[in-house]
Amino acid sequence: MNSVEWSLVFFTLLSQFSAGLLMSVFIFRVSLAADSPINKEKLTLWCVTTAFITMLLALVISFLHLNAPLSSVYAMSNLRESWLSREILMASLFALLLFLQLAVSGFKLFSPRIQNVLMALGVIAGLYYIYSMGRLYMIPTVPAWNNPGTMMAFYATVFLTGPAGFLAVYAELIRKNDIRKRPPVFMMTFGGMIFAGMLLAAAAAIFSSPDPIALTNIGFEAQSSFRFLIAARWLLLVIGVAAIIGSFGSLQKPQATLATSKYFWGFVLLLVSEILARVDFYTSYFRIGL
Repeated sequence: MNSVEWSLVFFTLLSQFSAGLLMSVFIFRVSLAADSPINKEKLTLWCVTTAFITMLLALVISFLHLNAPLSSVYAMSNLRESWLSREILMASLFALLLFLQLAVSGFKLFSPRIQNVLMALGVIAGLYYIYSMGRLYMIPTVPAWNNPGTMMAFYATVFLTGPAGFLAVYAELIRKNDIRKRPPVFMMTFGGMIFAGMLLAAAAAIFSSPDPIALTNIGFEAQSSFRFLIAARWLLLVIGVAAIIGSFGSLQKPQATLATSKYFWGFVLLLVSEILARVDFYTSYFRIGL
């Protein structure tokens, strides 16, 4: 792969992780925080800070893909018809809402209810941002991408990395505060989200196979793809999911660390697996016609 494609790999992945992390902490705040030994405002600040820094890094990386970065503002001039325009708008809006949420959490502004409303707007903006990103890649002349598998793969990253990152942050806060209580059952909710992400990834792999008829009219052939890349991706994905969900077996006994290392390494394995999947996604590119 060339450097331009690598910038797209990390831009899309970091954006999707950021959206997934904000979604996870929102779910925690509105329905699960009462069962937590960790103060929800402190956990919110950690997660929102991580999400904002990640999104900021994604935006910086995105400029590496542009030949004329200063001209990118003109890409928003066609919001009615262009998914690129909508992606840029939603990326900017999502980053702005993350910044506002960071300021609100850091300076303890407004009531928790207003904070939740602001976070809900950020979650909606983030999820629609990922949708606009997916639609941008669903190009009729690129059969490998012009199918539901592209959208499923992007949202799979949201559901895999976001909740896994949240659990890693949560477990680290438990460890730092040396809280010796039984892990709250709500953590299994995020395990379910991660498992749903794995199912989405599997569905994406099925839907991403191009129509054989399209292969007879190739204008630009795909780059070579390596089977070991796909095999390694799925191996890391399964091990990462197993490490995280398997840690829930400790729910019946107090642990100071909540198996922190398992959550951290599970998150790392899922992140690496998604990097490999995204590399495979970009190497699957080919065009039909001229």
